Amino acid sequence: MVRQRPWFSNTSYIVQMRKKQITLYLFTTTQQNTMKSFTLFVALCVAFTAHAQTQKGNSFVSGGVAFNHRVLTFKDPQFRTFAPQFNLEYGHFLRDNVALKVQTGASWEIIRSSQNEYKENRVFWNARVLGSYYFGSNQWRGFVGGGLGTSLQNTRGSSSTVFASHSARNNFYPVFEVGGIYFVNRHLALQVSTQSIAMPFELGSFSAGLVYWLKPQKFVIDNTNVPNTLAKGNWVIGGSFGGENNSNDATNRGVKTIDQKNSTFQVRASIGKFVRDRTVVGLELNYLSSKTKLTLSDSKNVNYGVGVFLKRYWSPNRLTPFSSYELKFQRNTNGETAFSNQYEANVNLGLAYLISPRFILEANLFRLNQTYLVAVNNDFTEYGANIRGALTSGFTLQYVLK
Repeated sequence: MVRQRPWFSNTSYIVQMRKKQITLYLFTTTQQNTMKSFTLFVALCVAFTAHAQTQKGNSFVSGGVAFNHRVLTFKDPQFRTFAPQFNLEYGHFLRDNVALKVQTGASWEIIRSSQNEYKENRVFWNARVLGSYYFGSNQWRGFVGGGLGTSLQNTRGSSSTVFASHSARNNFYPVFEVGGIYFVNRHLALQVSTQSIAMPFELGSFSAGLVYWLKPQKFVIDNTNVPNTLAKGNWVIGGSFGGENNSNDATNRGVKTIDQKNSTFQVRASIGKFVRDRTVVGLELNYLSSKTKLTLSDSKNVNYGVGVFLKRYWSPNRLTPFSSYELKFQRNTNGETAFSNQYEANVNLGLAYLISPRFILEANLFRLNQTYLVAVNNDFTEYGANIRGALTSGFTLQYVLK
């Protein structure tokens, strides 16, 4: 007779084996939990890095100021125009990736004429409030948003012998925007955006410039030197383009009397050579087309220009300031007829970002422009001066040939 072990002996053995299994299982679970915790920590770090600049509590600002002065002289009367202006954009993140933006701008144009001592003041102001959602990671972000805008235009004119006039206009409109940003360091980001103020969505304006982050988080970007990009002997070609559409209409007791649509398109191309390290001498060409469509007539102006420039990059680093000096000649035409010749002198200060050994992205931060225009038939001359300092003055993309 075979003696069997008590049932509790087997049970004890099984429990013992289960304890071993449980011990092994607990050990495996500890490893898995450790790996999961580490993975979660890495993911959180990545998420923090990805959204560090667009997290709740952060803020950014952009904008600029400008002053225009123009003297237009005919055979008898003379007109003088002074026009200071500014624009500002401020954004604050109410929660991660969700920002409230306030955009505002104003200009004041003062016109004086020697004919009948005519005086006119024009004041324009606009404001927009938008909510925007940001998405993306690391150095790149995209955003979409919408909100409401309003504008106010007030004009007052007077003459010593004829009349006094006053007009005011106020508009409210929806605003939609789409854009993207690219961080070049913790404080600065390159931004492009387009906005529409019509339903359904219609391209209204395109802007490009820099955005300054007020409360940057931990955000590491390599801004070390890109070798040989700015070296003597290299060639560089580049350019920029942009356009804008807007429309105006007036009503008289509910009946539309004026329907006007304006559109502009500009393209600029340049080629230069590094005559020494970080110094370029080159040639620039530009084309500008502006069209105005009225209820009963249309008009089109086309401008062609050519200029020479000298540009100096201040350091060999990936993010470097630069200065440039330019002389330009421009022919202005109205339809098929030559209208005027224009001579320009420009001084620019800006920031350049070396995207790669082949590409340079540039943004002008300060511009001093002086122009002298002479009509082809000598009916009038015009002198103009413009000073502008802004983060939102557009980009130029350059390609380096080695």
